[in-house]
Amino acid sequence: MNPRHVARYGMGPAQGIAAGKLAPPGLEPVEWTLQLLKQDSRRATKQVAKWKAELDRIIQNAPDRRPPSPQQRRVLDVVYRYFRGMGEPCSMRFIAERLRLHHSTVEEHVAGLRRKGWIIPPTARRGFGSYPIPALA
Repeated sequence: MNPRHVARYGMGPAQGIAAGKLAPPGLEPVEWTLQLLKQDSRRATKQVAKWKAELDRIIQNAPDRRPPSPQQRRVLDVVYRYFRGMGEPCSMRFIAERLRLHHSTVEEHVAGLRRKGWIIPPTARRGFGSYPIPALA
């Protein structure tokens, strides 16, 4: 059971939406589920656009740092959005899968972002699973 679903609706899909307990009168449980998914999708899209604009402002207002290249910007965008959304840094593997890049390419971009000061290097973890942290404060 998804904890976010429980926190939001008070019960899991098998107990609530799928059983028809949360559907308003005259609306099938499947239709109700689709409406909720569309609302969540719109909300998530707005949040991602907000974070993207926030990252653009941060990059423009940082004259002391060299701006990231377009490919480094894509990597930084993934790292920043994941960090803002989940509250923890993402793995290099996640970045590689998300951008459909080879892991060595991602490691090169992250190393370039570290040199430019956009990412804080992880402290205790090494290797391919290391977690880059955005240095955007």
